[in-house]
Amino acid sequence: TAEIPNRAPPLTMGLLDALCGWAIMQGLPEFALSLRVAFFGLLRTGELLSLTSKDVYITGPKGPAIISLGLTKSGARQGARESITIVDTSVLPSLYSWKRRSSANSYLTPKAHVWRKTFNQAIAGLQLTELGLRPYSLRRGGATFFFQHHGSFDKLLLQGRWAAAKTARIYLNEGLAQLSEMQVPNSR
Repeated sequence: TAEIPNRAPPLTMGLLDALCGWAIMQGLPEFALSLRVAFFGLLRTGELLSLTSKDVYITGPKGPAIISLGLTKSGARQGARESITIVDTSVLPSLYSWKRRSSANSYLTPKAHVWRKTFNQAIAGLQLTELGLRPYSLRRGGATFFFQHHGSFDKLLLQGRWAAAKTARIYLNEGLAQLSEMQVPNSR
């Protein structure tokens, strides 16, 4: 029998805002920024956790921001460096500010285990553990959000850096289906 993959559910824009609000209330503005960069950049978790200031090109608080990802998962297969562009106005001023005050080798996130622990604390703190959200939910939710707002599968393929349209289609269709089934728990 075939085993059904256990993919991370997509994060909605509302849940992203809640996580970022939690981070701000905890005095963790860079964690909030990292969530937005991952969501709007459709970044894989490893890409986010390796992002440094020198990888970000942004000339002002209104952007856009171009982020060099180097040889990513799909880029390595093709032997080509990859980049993404972020134009969302909820990200750009904070990203520009972070870039200006950071040295070239500064990471956007703390060490991977610390960032993941903070992510889990945010999920628990907001009583969202029942949703099964994981760091990869940022990429999946960002992809779903991107498609809903741009309506272009070709643009989604480019932004998400998928080599195979079939993979992206599964990703998108499953994400949209999961969103319709998601129930955010009532606060107690």
